[in-house]
Amino acid sequence: MADKAQSNEKPSSKGMGNRRSSFFNSRRLSFFRSKGTRGADVATLRGNTGATFEGYARVERCADYMKCCGMTFGSVEESTSKKPRFLLMKGTSLFIFVAEDTSSAQYAISLEQMQAEAEEETHGHTDVLLKTALGDVEYRFTFDMSKDKEIVPKFLTAIRDASGEAQVEEIKKRLGHGHQLNKRASEKYADQVAMEKVKDQPDTPINVTEAMTAASTMYPV
Repeated sequence: MADKAQSNEKPSSKGMGNRRSSFFNSRRLSFFRSKGTRGADVATLRGNTGATFEGYARVERCADYMKCCGMTFGSVEESTSKKPRFLLMKGTSLFIFVAEDTSSAQYAISLEQMQAEAEEETHGHTDVLLKTALGDVEYRFTFDMSKDKEIVPKFLTAIRDASGEAQVEEIKKRLGHGHQLNKRASEKYADQVAMEKVKDQPDTPINVTEAMTAASTMYPV
């Protein structure tokens, strides 16, 4: 009877934690051995707790970007993503995938001190600008609202929450309280992947204002 009762016991939380740790250790090994091309797929980054945001959008790198009177000014790297990319937000980072079934994120964007602003919907699509604390536009995301009317509000909320979380984490680390950060294994792993994948972001397009200033300096009238 005692043996039967023992066989029906649920796995301990400690045992489950060890298995999760072992899983992410193997993923981590795969990620670094492959130089980031494996080991950071969507399912792995989701973990058991899931992501704070998932969805498709076109992604474009920006520089000196602004809209006025229906006209767009600045530089946008149109070739960054002609087709929609799969976005996954975990912890304080946004991961960009070529598709949901690829073996690793293409690159990651740190959301620390970032803010998002939605523009007016046009022809069923809405642009969301990802800005720094100084107001510089780093990325433009174009969402298809015909498939999900709530996708933009969800994205804006997730960006705001992740940015706020990143600020709290930074303050705790600065005060020497980094050990108080209580993160799950999947969040810790996502942070490690993000630290490497932010290096793979597309180059910032040539800044129009800077280019004109440089040209006037090199070739004065």
